[in-house]
Amino acid sequence: MFPEDKNKIEELKKTLYSRENYKPDNPVHNLSPKQYDVNGTWTPPNEPIMNRRRWPLGKILIWFSIIFFLVAVGIAGFVYYNGYNTVSADNVDISITGPTTIDAGRDGTFALAIDNKNQLDLQDAYLNIEYPTGTRRDASQTEPLVQDRIPLGTITSGSHIDRTISAAFFGLQDTQEKIRISLEYHVLGSLNLFAKNKDYLFVLGAGPISVNVSHVDQVNSGQDVSFNVVVSSNSQAVLSSLALTAEYPFGFTFKNASPAASVNNSVWQIGNLAPGESRTINITGKLEGQENEQRAFKFNVGTINPADSRQLATVFYVRTENVNIQKPFISLNLALNGDSNVSYATYAGNQVTASVAYENNMPTTLTDAVIIIKLDGPILDKSSINSSHGFYQSSDNTITWDKRAIPELGSLSPGAGGTLDFSLNTLAYSNGASYAKSSQKVSLVASAAATQVTSSGSRSFSSDISRSILINSNINLMANAVYNSGPFTNTGSIPPKAEKTTTYTINWIISNTFNNTSNVMVSAVLPSYMKFLDKISPINESVAYDPISGKVTWNVGNIKTNTGFVSAPRQVSFQVSISPSLTQVGLVPTLMGDSTLQATDAFTNAALSSVSDSLTTDITTDPQYKYGIGSVVK
Repeated sequence: MFPEDKNKIEELKKTLYSRENYKPDNPVHNLSPKQYDVNGTWTPPNEPIMNRRRWPLGKILIWFSIIFFLVAVGIAGFVYYNGYNTVSADNVDISITGPTTIDAGRDGTFALAIDNKNQLDLQDAYLNIEYPTGTRRDASQTEPLVQDRIPLGTITSGSHIDRTISAAFFGLQDTQEKIRISLEYHVLGSLNLFAKNKDYLFVLGAGPISVNVSHVDQVNSGQDVSFNVVVSSNSQAVLSSLALTAEYPFGFTFKNASPAASVNNSVWQIGNLAPGESRTINITGKLEGQENEQRAFKFNVGTINPADSRQLATVFYVRTENVNIQKPFISLNLALNGDSNVSYATYAGNQVTASVAYENNMPTTLTDAVIIIKLDGPILDKSSINSSHGFYQSSDNTITWDKRAIPELGSLSPGAGGTLDFSLNTLAYSNGASYAKSSQKVSLVASAAATQVTSSGSRSFSSDISRSILINSNINLMANAVYNSGPFTNTGSIPPKAEKTTTYTINWIISNTFNNTSNVMVSAVLPSYMKFLDKISPINESVAYDPISGKVTWNVGNIKTNTGFVSAPRQVSFQVSISPSLTQVGLVPTLMGDSTLQATDAFTNAALSSVSDSLTTDITTDPQYKYGIGSVVK
């Protein structure tokens, strides 16, 4: 810094802080403004000059692709919505012309028309026709017609095809049937299978078969009822493989038929029926039920099912007949040992006490009533029959009561009745083989007849009921204990010693007479001081022991007829042991309690039982038994 500059600064500093007024050394001069020629508005700047650039080739191709895609989508949409170069099932028309009602068994003809309104051809076209059940090629054939498949080849765009089909239809009158038409095809460039379906509905008219059934409209409970069934052909051609089936209601018991049934008393094979030909079948049975009940019987006619002769393949006709059950004119009730069930089970040789109760159900008096009991069966002991006031005729096994024996039967006023008693025995079982060849049953039929006298004349009325006595099989259980025989080697002293172990073999033996039995079980309980040694013979028998209850159980299963008589008895053996206490010295301890057998009779369905007494150390069935060997010694 120059010295003069420094002095000027110092002087300025003094002036700044001086208490005196400042007086500048340099005088202030007045300046005059200088004029300049300047534009008063802004002028926009000139744009910079830049070099021109061309689009790259890749960008041009991208824009071209976008534009091409949009155009293609537009064209495709236009073609799609306007149906050009596409195939649609909506553009395939199938029309069917034919009758709306066709008589069953008659030929029906249908005209089919197919129009291809697509822009493309339909290739490898097939016409599939599905017929209803029971259709045949024509009325004279027996083979069922299920489906037809007709090749049509190529159906060109805009072309029209006509076809005719014909078949005979069988079934129930007034039922609606359906024919399904399906056109299957391919199109060029596609592996997919396309289809157009069309259904044609029609109604079956009058059938090729007519069935007429005659019978009474009302019966008394327990009376026989007969049906006369006439099957006739209405067809113009021979009907083959025909059959009639009958469906019976509850309470109907079939008795007989003419001709005899082919299967189960309910199927009759008619065979062939020529035009106008007929067959007649008569069916008889007993109908039981409550008063005012109605029972329906159903009869079906059609072609037999070759796979199952009990069923019809095609049903031509169904007829339902009703029968009303009315209160019998004379009610009867037959009780056997107080049991009024249809069947009563007892054992061979037992006596059966029977009672028949009768009552007049008519609003008027019945006269000259007669009540008869008819007995039948090879095991009936004729010499045992005893009747109160009735007469037993041994030549025809009948017991008869009339007004000569019971005066009240001469005139039965409304509601009047009574009870008649008799008894009989079945033959005792003596030879299982011969007894088994006969029927183990006694049949009883009670019938009542009387006359009603009115001002217009007289009428006869009758009613009947039936019962059966069934004979149970005699199944028997025997239990024994041995030491010196059987499948096991027993050890220990005989007689048994206190606090020493002795083993015994226990045998269960079963015999059975003339009915098969099922669900056979045998059981017994061992005392607490006995031990089950788990030795069983034969080893395949199902014997189980419960150590908590001490119960031994033998699950026997089934026992056949004449087991123990014609064939060997059913038997099982098992081993037990005892270690007597000093408190048992001089006593004969029990080895096992009573043995009980339970079973079901397969013929009578009755519950059977047999009991064998308890076993002790006094083994009387042992081959080396001696008196006193059962008492415990020291």
